[in-house]
Amino acid sequence: MITIGDEFAFSQPLTKSAPVTESIMVMYSDDSAIHAELWYALREEVYKDGEEAANKWTVKDAAEAYFRHYLAARNKRIESEILGPFSLGMKDFTSKKKNKNIDDTLAKSLTKKIRDYYLAIQVIICGVDSTTGTRHGHIYAVRDMFISCEDTAGFAAIGIGAGLATSQLVSTQHSKGASLADTLFLIYRAKKRGELAPGVGIESDIFVIDQEGHLAVYHDKNPTVRQLDKIYQEYLEREEAAIEIANTYTAMEVVANLDKAV
Repeated sequence: MITIGDEFAFSQPLTKSAPVTESIMVMYSDDSAIHAELWYALREEVYKDGEEAANKWTVKDAAEAYFRHYLAARNKRIESEILGPFSLGMKDFTSKKKNKNIDDTLAKSLTKKIRDYYLAIQVIICGVDSTTGTRHGHIYAVRDMFISCEDTAGFAAIGIGAGLATSQLVSTQHSKGASLADTLFLIYRAKKRGELAPGVGIESDIFVIDQEGHLAVYHDKNPTVRQLDKIYQEYLEREEAAIEIANTYTAMEVVANLDKAV
């Protein structure tokens, strides 16, 4: 599902992930136009000294750079939308010398608007690097005004379906030590459960980065994704059958004895 501004959200055969380097990827939710602006700025910074230098970037480097571009884009919009009508810039507003000419009521109103101003974008930046001495995967998330490392949990979710997806991963006690097979299925299941949230698209892209940093991307119609969906559908059928059996035994062994228990 592609989102543009506050008004349009529509299904389109476009991926919501993109490479930062050969071994680092970024995924986004919410406003695709804002993400494109930030991603282009990040790529320009990463590759300014050439491809060899770019591939030395760590996941943390990329996440912190993206966040810097986020803050710069936010400040630019604040100056245009909030301070501009008063012929002010961020430096003017924070300068005690110039700020003294603004009455307290207006200053408080502008301060609140600035404090509450967020860009409609959330991203996950993940990949493999050697910051710990050996090559390991790392996960960072940028949500609103915060950047966080999600390495301890071993997963991250963003967007309107994040709560549903996270609950699935938590309920199975998924961790960064899980096998690739376990991870692929659990992540796919979490994504499908996230689709219960309004506005989450049904398309699913998958990418895998191995320990050496090799990247493979599988888009929604790829045979690998279709096979994973087939496994998921079979899982749902077994889950439904198990629930029916559980309901039957509950009726026979619990409900039938409720009066006796009283």
